[in-house]
Amino acid sequence: MDIAQANSGAKFEKDDYLVYGTAGVCQLIDIEMRCFDGKNKNDYFKLIPMQSIKSTYYVPVNKSHGKLRKLLSKDEVYALIDALPMEEVVWSENARERKMMFDEILKGGDYEKILAMLRTLYNHQKKRIELGKKLMAYDETTMRTAELLIYQEFSFVLGIPEESVEAFITDRVNENAALES
Repeated sequence: MDIAQANSGAKFEKDDYLVYGTAGVCQLIDIEMRCFDGKNKNDYFKLIPMQSIKSTYYVPVNKSHGKLRKLLSKDEVYALIDALPMEEVVWSENARERKMMFDEILKGGDYEKILAMLRTLYNHQKKRIELGKKLMAYDETTMRTAELLIYQEFSFVLGIPEESVEAFITDRVNENAALES
């Protein structure tokens, strides 16, 4: 049963699994008419995040464009892994600038950019460890948030445990590299 069509043109149905921003994978429970401001009633998507099934998100249907999307397919996950970007996001020594750039990447939801950002963070972390240092707190938080987004969706789509996603990606990348050589 088609319950709503977001501004993006994507049709969402009750019980669909969607990605909602940095909240990750959520189940669309229903669409409800709600009044949160005491004056105006609007239609809202009622979402239950898979990471926290005791929580509920209400997303205005008329403002959901760019905030909600259907899960990637298995083929799309494989294609993303197979085309893992070799380039990195340019590292900024200015922490404030870097935070703004990373926030934009996370909010944008473009997995190629998120994966490039992760590669950058992993490589920077490696350099910091070699110097006996840790990543700055915000960089660490950004890395964990990006991993959560990627690992949660890939896990859900591929039917593997979240903790196995990193190894799955590494194995697939290594298999592809072996085939190319």
